[in-house]
Amino acid sequence: VTQSTITQCGIIIKKDDGFYVLHVDKSVTMIPLHSFIKQGARSEYTIMRATDKEVKIDYNKYMLAEYDFLLSLDNDRYYNSELVYIIYKNDLGIELCQPRAIKDYKIEGMESMLSERRIKLNQLVVSPADLFNSKKLRTIQTHKDRIKMKREKK
Repeated sequence: VTQSTITQCGIIIKKDDGFYVLHVDKSVTMIPLHSFIKQGARSEYTIMRATDKEVKIDYNKYMLAEYDFLLSLDNDRYYNSELVYIIYKNDLGIELCQPRAIKDYKIEGMESMLSERRIKLNQLVVSPADLFNSKKLRTIQTHKDRIKMKREKK
């Protein structure tokens, strides 16, 4: 909806057998980190975090929740950036950004879809770009760091 180049986001979960990403596809699901990265344009990514300490969340309570076609922040369905926003806010007590009205984004060409879904232009949402630009997050690694590390190994 926001027409940003930043379109996907999720929460990295460390498990015994590796790293996974909790994200929203048709529902909330978890896939291996490398698979999530491959889904992105040109496999570009940025890993960000708010704290250096290891945190635990009860991600199971989000699993299989349905995709939120209404883009509502107050139901038990989620769209990608909403899931990240809600987990940080409710589980970690960190509000990464302020939700903004849909009309504040570049929505040209999206008006009919919003109207069909009965989504009002003053409805508050959170976009992946809002999270990416959060002053409360810092970058840990990007695809550029990984390329640099591979070159240095040669």
